[in-house]
Amino acid sequence: MDKEKLTPEEIETLTKLLQKVTPLPKMEWPVLKTIWESRLMPMNPQELVILERIPEDVFAEDYPRVLLTKRPATDPHFPNAWHHPGGYLGSNEFVVQDAIERILQKEVKVGLKNYRAVSIINWPKLERDHEFSGLYICEPAGPPILTSGKTEWFPFNQLPPTLLYHHQLMHAKAKEYLDFMSLIKKIENVLNAHPPGTNRPSEFDCVMYYLKRNRLSLSGMFHQLSTVLETGDPK
Repeated sequence: MDKEKLTPEEIETLTKLLQKVTPLPKMEWPVLKTIWESRLMPMNPQELVILERIPEDVFAEDYPRVLLTKRPATDPHFPNAWHHPGGYLGSNEFVVQDAIERILQKEVKVGLKNYRAVSIINWPKLERDHEFSGLYICEPAGPPILTSGKTEWFPFNQLPPTLLYHHQLMHAKAKEYLDFMSLIKKIENVLNAHPPGTNRPSEFDCVMYYLKRNRLSLSGMFHQLSTVLETGDPK
């Protein structure tokens, strides 16, 4: 059913009121909530998979621990759910210098040491809103403030069962990225150790060897080359 159209007078009033709204990230909560619930536009959160360290080779070093935070029992949409920290990109903000630094300081009271851009993710059917998210892996500049049952390190491959479903999908995307970059690192090492003109294995032989050795799929590796993860219904 189509919504009733605004009258010219209502448009004029709304325009004047919108000019008084505080831009993100400090927008008045009732206004932001209305934008969510009305699905007036996609929101743009920056989602952070915070790692103890960003590894060069997860096959040699293993996966680092990941930092998760827990939503309060009073959260109207995701009570008591663990999640990867994140927040909306604010008006006039740069992603890294402003938004990611701000999110880290707010969520875990620490600055940013290192980061990698992983993917763009489109969630058009989230219960709360439509999100068009940037996904990053991050390494904090120092020890984060930990609180048992609220902010904790977890083994990368042993996540709590109450991790938000769409954050499980993001976590899987981050794992694909780490696997892919580790594979590239191994291939670079092999090729650098065998200069052209020597008994040098082909790039294809290197790829197939490490895929087989680490039980990875070729399709999974090439999937990482996709720039957008589209999910219609993340539940």
